[in-house]
Amino acid sequence: MENIFLIFLVSFLLSLILTPVAKKVAYQVGAVDHPNQRKVHNGAMARFGGLAIILSFLITSLLFLELSRQYQIVLLGAVIIVAIGIIDDIKGVKAKYKLVGQIVATIPLLAYNLQIDFISHPVTGLLFTGALAIPITILWVVGLVNAVNMIDGLDGLAGGVIVISALAIAIISFGQGNVVSSALAVILAGATLGFLKYNFNPAEIFMGDTGSMFLGYMLASISLVATAKSATAVTVLVPVIALGVPIFDTSFAVVRRLINGKHPFRPDKEHLHHRFLSFGLNQKQTVLTIYLVTLIFGVSAVLLAKYESSMILLVVASILLVLFMWLKEFGIIRLYPTKAEPIDLLQEIKVNLIKLSDMMEDELELARLHNEIGQLEELIDKVPEFVYAGVNEEVAASKGEVTYRSLRERVLWLVEIIDLVLDNYQTDSDNLNYIFQDEKYSLVSIYDSLSSNLVKE
Repeated sequence: MENIFLIFLVSFLLSLILTPVAKKVAYQVGAVDHPNQRKVHNGAMARFGGLAIILSFLITSLLFLELSRQYQIVLLGAVIIVAIGIIDDIKGVKAKYKLVGQIVATIPLLAYNLQIDFISHPVTGLLFTGALAIPITILWVVGLVNAVNMIDGLDGLAGGVIVISALAIAIISFGQGNVVSSALAVILAGATLGFLKYNFNPAEIFMGDTGSMFLGYMLASISLVATAKSATAVTVLVPVIALGVPIFDTSFAVVRRLINGKHPFRPDKEHLHHRFLSFGLNQKQTVLTIYLVTLIFGVSAVLLAKYESSMILLVVASILLVLFMWLKEFGIIRLYPTKAEPIDLLQEIKVNLIKLSDMMEDELELARLHNEIGQLEELIDKVPEFVYAGVNEEVAASKGEVTYRSLRERVLWLVEIIDLVLDNYQTDSDNLNYIFQDEKYSLVSIYDSLSSNLVKE
């Protein structure tokens, strides 16, 4: 096989060249993403970047790899996935029909016996799946397709996660002697990294469902090709860890929605990236933080695959448990939407105010927030001076001017004041929550009203 770095470079350069072309095609065919209450971008955005990734992957793999029967089968399923994605990006496809299409895409894999017949791990060795092999394989492929699709919510998020995960799988596969699987993963990483140049914040183009579903399908298929080699090859457990971020986020989302009595596939704003944003991070900080988490998962998977021992499994499990507890402690992952504490509510209100002031283009649009602005100003008046630390003179001066400001300026002023309150959260959370305790229901009302305005947008 040709040099692994060469195929990565070719795939990367092809994607760099083809992504601007895909952007032009997207606007011509109407594959455009418009902002709504769950999205953080402003204005229409081309979403055919997935085509550049797919073409770069295909061209590079055809140039450097032998078109084996196994690879043809994987490509056949990919064609079905891509077709669904293209239709969805242009016209939209209902979730249930997409799910049916995704299941159909697994048929070629199952027909060629590319399925999970066993799970190998360091503790008890091989665990044969028997009659459950087919449903487990379908769940693996469809689950990963949707997992990648669900995390595609911020500029560069899904692309970066895929690059890190694919490289981890490439390293693992190469170490286990699965050269073809390793090459496919490297090509996928290169094609995605080239696209990421145009997709990282501020994005010029999105990958769309065409790209996200293709990436999920290919990573799932590459894992199946690897496990088909031998019992010592890359096991299902290892790619599950390498792809831990999208798998965990999706699984946790389904559990969370079921517990809260919601449809398991109905979108919400409780994904990891939404929670990091609500915590106060901006888009770039959120994306880079999730990259770091993905890297931890990837390194853990490489270590487990290399040493294949119970001790390494215990170490990896401990690392991931600590990571989970850290995310839970800071409220990044939660089973129930937290509206109980006033400080949490203020954080959500601040985020909503920023989004609304960005989305509403003039004062007349902002006028619908007149009542909420007035309520927040009254609440701020009740905040004691100690909250504002050493800037109380500036705050007092700005309070005196607030009635003469435009609505947009008043909104931005409120964001600044809420920031000052939240800065004190680290040391005086109990006191601040007590101060706002009587205002809790007013805060809930304001939060719900702001959220409602976001939905209308």
